[in-house]
Amino acid sequence: LWVAQERGFFAKHGLDGELLYINSGSMNIAALVGGSVQIAGGGPVSIEARLRGIKLLILGNPLPVLASNLIVHPDIKGIPDMAGKIAGISRFGSSTDQGFRYLFRKNGLNVDRDLKMLQMGGDSSRVAALKSGTIQYTFLGAAATDNARALGFRVLATAQQMAIPFPWTSVVVDHNWLYKNRDVAYRYLKCGTEAIVYMKRNRADSERIISKYMKINDPKLAATEFD
Repeated sequence: LWVAQERGFFAKHGLDGELLYINSGSMNIAALVGGSVQIAGGGPVSIEARLRGIKLLILGNPLPVLASNLIVHPDIKGIPDMAGKIAGISRFGSSTDQGFRYLFRKNGLNVDRDLKMLQMGGDSSRVAALKSGTIQYTFLGAAATDNARALGFRVLATAQQMAIPFPWTSVVVDHNWLYKNRDVAYRYLKCGTEAIVYMKRNRADSERIISKYMKINDPKLAATEFD
């Protein structure tokens, strides 16, 4: 979306909007339900809202797996060692919350008994919590993973190794809004698709844009990919 804005794709497709950074999928969906935004990025929390009777629809799912690496304290040698220790998540109901619930169930651990979580906010806050010892493991994005490695923490499993099926940053809208704005939604998806194509074909410029919005000074961090 940053690339779409910087390269004028929104204007090209007749859209005049504002990108708002909201640091959690659950907060994103709350803003959508409250009417503060018309299109939101959100995963399982949007499905949960739908199951509770809130008429939300997922229009697109750019990434079908949980795009985070599992970062742990060096003393943790395997997923069973995580039982009883404290996980850092962004917010309850977020992708990090749901990801750990899935991971624990998949590995035969009891979510209610074994999984302990603290809400810590974004990646940088969770790295700081690892460093202070407040948490012992967390999910982190690619750039934050490198920061954690430099501090002595280890990658227990990469996003690709875990392959947790997940509607990552899905494009979510309200059903009633979509009924009245189908053309706007269609043009929004075209913007996102065009931006993805641009990023694959123009890596250097895309990394510059990523650095700008993530406030990254180290070009290596902007170029970091998932293993």
